Amino acid sequence: MSSRIHFYNIQDTSNSIKSICKIINKYYKEGYKIVVMSDNDDIVRSLDKDLWTFEQLSFVPHCMIDNPDPECNVVLVSNEHIGDKDYLKDFDVIMNLSDDLCDIKYDNKIYLEIVTSNAKQKEKAREKYKHYQSLKIKLDYESM
Repeated sequence: MSSRIHFYNIQDTSNSIKSICKIINKYYKEGYKIVVMSDNDDIVRSLDKDLWTFEQLSFVPHCMIDNPDPECNVVLVSNEHIGDKDYLKDFDVIMNLSDDLCDIKYDNKIYLEIVTSNAKQKEKAREKYKHYQSLKIKLDYESM
């Protein structure tokens, strides 16, 4: 299997963090090891809190990259560590919440990109889509 990129278009912009938690939970339940990268520390803090509480009867156990746990399948990466990407080889799913392009240097990965209704973010997502398309990477797109 070669790498692929999955764009998720989040329709409910009133609580995009909850939608992101649902996406993470989907891959977590499928047994993937997931890294979530964001250059926005507020988003990382919100995810850290909401992954424990976004559903009433369940939660997604996770840890921060600066406090790793070998048993942890969901790791959050903040702005402070986003530049050092050597750890990406250890994950199956790479969720990119930053404005940067994913570094597609590892095979057999699922890269996730988020699209919202925010005009600036939507334009950035279009640029990313075109870039990945030019690399001939399999692209999927889903609204939620």
